Amino acid sequence: MVNIPPPSLQPANNSVARQTAVGSTYTIAASAMTLVIGFTRSVILARLLFPEDFGLFALAFFFVRLLERVQMFGFTAAFIHKQDQTQAEVAAHFILRLGSAIVVIGLALAIAPLLRHFYPEEQLLAQVVIVITVVRLIMAFNDTPKTILTKQLQFRRLAVLRVSGSLLALFLTGWLAWSGAGVWSLVAQDFCFFIVELAGLWFIRRPWKLSLKTRWDIIKWYFQFGKYHFVSKNIAVLLDTFDDFWVGTFLGSVSLGFYAKAYEFAQYPRAVVAEPINSVFFPAFARLQHDRRRLSRAFFRSASLLVRVGFLVAGAFVFVTPEFVRLFLGEKWLPMQLTFQLMLIYTLLDPLLTLSSQLVLANGQTKTLAKIQTWQMIFFMPLVIIASRFFSIEGVAVAADLMLALGFIFIVPQLRHFVDFSLRQMVFIPILALIAALLSSMWIISLLPEMHTAVTLAQKGLIISVIYTIILLIFEREQLQKSGEMVKQLLCKQSGSK
Repeated sequence: MVNIPPPSLQPANNSVARQTAVGSTYTIAASAMTLVIGFTRSVILARLLFPEDFGLFALAFFFVRLLERVQMFGFTAAFIHKQDQTQAEVAAHFILRLGSAIVVIGLALAIAPLLRHFYPEEQLLAQVVIVITVVRLIMAFNDTPKTILTKQLQFRRLAVLRVSGSLLALFLTGWLAWSGAGVWSLVAQDFCFFIVELAGLWFIRRPWKLSLKTRWDIIKWYFQFGKYHFVSKNIAVLLDTFDDFWVGTFLGSVSLGFYAKAYEFAQYPRAVVAEPINSVFFPAFARLQHDRRRLSRAFFRSASLLVRVGFLVAGAFVFVTPEFVRLFLGEKWLPMQLTFQLMLIYTLLDPLLTLSSQLVLANGQTKTLAKIQTWQMIFFMPLVIIASRFFSIEGVAVAADLMLALGFIFIVPQLRHFVDFSLRQMVFIPILALIAALLSSMWIISLLPEMHTAVTLAQKGLIISVIYTIILLIFEREQLQKSGEMVKQLLCKQSGSK
């Protein structure tokens, strides 16, 4: 039988907050380590490879994501949403994930001749698409045990696997790039994570014993749950990758290289806190979907943390962009500076919209998300075409920011069907603190003598961080202190229970 606890052994609602807080601690710690490792890897690859290598990979990844649309029935979301699973239901998840990945490989082989025809200047494009789809097929083999651990809130084990995969990717991709492998250095990243997850999920304390015994009615339930999720996720892919496709096809691989690299590095400000919180709180939202009071508390705390930390890190990165690009990436990447700053707005809003979407999804409202994303797509795609024509990749970045803001405007009224929260209390003080910190920091830096790039970067980062933190403490000291005490108590309880 599958090793998911029966209903009596599932964590009670009063323990979800403790498990979520502890899970956040593990995943935030893992994200901090993978952030450093991933940043180091990105800098090494940026130094060793060329913008066109990143452009080719981004264009290939667009087609991979496009092909993967056929499998976006939300099988994993359905698995987490359902409170208890039988052996047959877990087996159905495994079969569906692996089978849909095989379909994607078939589609990749089918479109390869078309890619060679329409992109004759990109000789490796078709090969890269096929290899990526094969790697992602074997990664799908690990999805079911990973989902079981996520549903059980076993984030410590997942964190170890994540850090280990990042370390392997650092050394392997760096060696490949140094050896002249070019774009294949980027393709190898997913393979590293697969190898580590395969060892950690199937050969060491397996969370699930492989089984293919299921029933047709269970298969039908997965598809029934996922029909609106299918629409929602497919639109999400278009929203996430259409800009890459348009830039790569009509502005060229070099422009796409700058755009993709700007987006990649703009992800780092949210990586330490945003991604761990989103991954931890989705199963928690699913557990609390019938308890409005606790669900409201979980959403408000997670969203508030995203806003406060996200504003600080994104604002600091905007402030230090010129020094950051020169110091870490080199002169050849200077054309991406403004795009990088504009993309930071996107990566500031995206985690909050993702968290909100997960709350709606955890309550089974996939149709609502599909409607919101449809309006985003109708707005976004024409805007990308027009903006790229007049403002190049900077215009595309602005279009992405506006699309995300539109999505958040649409989803806020839907959230109130499930939770009670104050948007003003969530964002007003952080916005005030960020504006004041930026203006004050610019004035202080203007008074200081010109220094080495590294010194200026450190000065700017320190000054804006200190000012922003002081303002938050002035206005929210009591609230921050209570939150800190709550997390400390939860962690002490967890330590005492071991």
